[in-house]
Amino acid sequence: PAVPEDLSALVDKANNVRKHLSMFKKDNGAKYRLILINSRVHRLVRYFMKKNSCAPAVPEDLSALVDKANNVRKHLSMFKKDNGAKYRLILINSRVHRLVRY
Repeated sequence: PAVPEDLSALVDKANNVRKHLSMFKKDNGAKYRLILINSRVHRLVRYFMKKNSCAPAVPEDLSALVDKANNVRKHLSMFKKDNGAKYRLILINSRVHRLVRY
């Protein structure tokens, strides 16, 4: 598939691909007819990133969950009796393990 040059430059410098991709679609969607074609655009970006070997080693959603779990762990090291945070940490860890399977 042909990749617009604007999109390739965006993917090369983007740390948060999903955020930058949605901004790209908002700004240039009519130009490239990308407004209603969500899954096609994401497939196109994944293909482009794999082809140019600039895909992140860890997927974006997984790294965000790991960061969130680390923040909760840090909070729990200061507030050991926070049962709500303990429960949330269990939920976050289960989401991480579910994502790792796929």
